[in-house]
Amino acid sequence: MDDKTTLDDSSPTSVTRDLSERLGAVAKDVARIAELQSQLFAADLREAGSGAARAGLTAVIGYLLLASALPLLFAGLGLWLATLADISVAAGLLWVGLIVLLFALAAFGFTWLQIRVPSGRFERSRRELIENLHALGRVLSRQPGASQ
Repeated sequence: MDDKTTLDDSSPTSVTRDLSERLGAVAKDVARIAELQSQLFAADLREAGSGAARAGLTAVIGYLLLASALPLLFAGLGLWLATLADISVAAGLLWVGLIVLLFALAAFGFTWLQIRVPSGRFERSRRELIENLHALGRVLSRQPGASQ
């Protein structure tokens, strides 16, 4: 009976305490990562909102210009063109209407381009979230007792 196996002299209480401390540290790190991730998302949201506000402002300006210009252009330029080109008033108004329509389409086309252009919105948040999830996966998949 001289071949007695020696056991780890760590008491179950110290192992439980060590495990609790490590789990607490992991929980604290996860909470900090979540807080930083939410701050980054908020910054990206503000940035995306400013781009949408510019596009909205451009659309409103385009609409107001169109709404205020149509009556003036139809009446004034149509009559002037009819007099100048010696054509009927209807033909002068039609030509002026087509020109105003082209300007309106250009303004709304510019607005559409601002909305459709990829600007990398939320790219920083997405990249950081993926990196954090990979790091968390590596930490959680580590075998107990493996070297760091």
